[in-house]
Amino acid sequence: MPKTSQNAEKPPAVSVFVPYYNDRAFLHQCIESILAQTRGDFELILLNHASDDGCRQIARSFRDPRIRHIDMPYNLGAGSGVLILEFLKAARGRYAKLFCADDMMRPDCLERLAGHMEAHPETDVAFGDMEYVGKDGGDLGTKWSLRRPHFAFGMSGAECLGLLIRGISFMPYPASIAKTEVLREARIDKSMVMMLDMSIWADLIIKGKKFDFIPDAVVNYRVHENQTSSSKLIGIAMRRNSFEGIKYCDIFYSVRNAKLLRKILPDSEFAKKIGDTETRPEIFEFAVAHHYMKCGNNTYEINGYMHMHDLMQNNSARDLIFREFGFGIREMREIYSKPVPFSRKPKDIGIAGLLYLLLRRIWILISFKEVRRQRRRRKAMSL
Repeated sequence: MPKTSQNAEKPPAVSVFVPYYNDRAFLHQCIESILAQTRGDFELILLNHASDDGCRQIARSFRDPRIRHIDMPYNLGAGSGVLILEFLKAARGRYAKLFCADDMMRPDCLERLAGHMEAHPETDVAFGDMEYVGKDGGDLGTKWSLRRPHFAFGMSGAECLGLLIRGISFMPYPASIAKTEVLREARIDKSMVMMLDMSIWADLIIKGKKFDFIPDAVVNYRVHENQTSSSKLIGIAMRRNSFEGIKYCDIFYSVRNAKLLRKILPDSEFAKKIGDTETRPEIFEFAVAHHYMKCGNNTYEINGYMHMHDLMQNNSARDLIFREFGFGIREMREIYSKPVPFSRKPKDIGIAGLLYLLLRRIWILISFKEVRRQRRRRKAMSL
């Protein structure tokens, strides 16, 4: 069991959560930025995920009564979901502020985010913007919102979900705040790393929670080479996304609102046919699975096939879907049996693909010439 240091004072308005693992380079600056907030009615829960680089000593060097510590006995090798669940067990604030050990809060971060939640009690989750900074904390001259072409302040929950179902990440996790009880309702995956925050937001929107966006930068988002999303580690990030994406899609099978489904899948021929009073789970799950099977993303197509396969193996579900939509095993097989055309157009292959093909052709020519040379040599020696 993790060990938690306790503070028995009056419950704070905000519980700030910072998990850390070998974040020695940035942790001190992160904690300093939180303790310097213009709004002080918060608790800071620092969770050490069995670090071995000395950053635990950095965290313990701060003598502020608002700080509480959680020490995991060993590194679980899991995603942030496990750590968030530990945080939610300990959190005492009305609002939960999830944060990252390599980022920095602007001085008025909690004042703006918590103030917005208090001024709009109907809001369940709110997001601010983030300013990009370099490894040394220097301003990089751009913001999170400016680097997200799909994002617009004032988006509705349905518009957000329409992007999330396609795997588009645009909600800034470090600049978020949520009602603690609402976050406790969320479906939190214990193993996800790359897609955890997206899965939480999608689940809460499906459950009818209200989201708001604040057009102010409240966080300095640090860009550095050791981030999983950095160009140095992009291969790892892509591989994680391909695995996690298969389970991520499962969240959207819980949609049970026909109007919402039509908004998030505007091009779905079957979502359009679902009546507003429909309640049968198989109908909604079929529309989502069909969308995924034809979406063009290989990871999501696999999920769509798996779910559609299960529906078709269930006699009552298969009969219901065929009666409503004229879709059965034959139609399913036609989708996944359709060959994918291989295009050799330069614009489709890309520069990296063209370079690979060129090098491969050169290698083949060199190898072929070497084989011919060796054959001539063996023939000459045999004479």
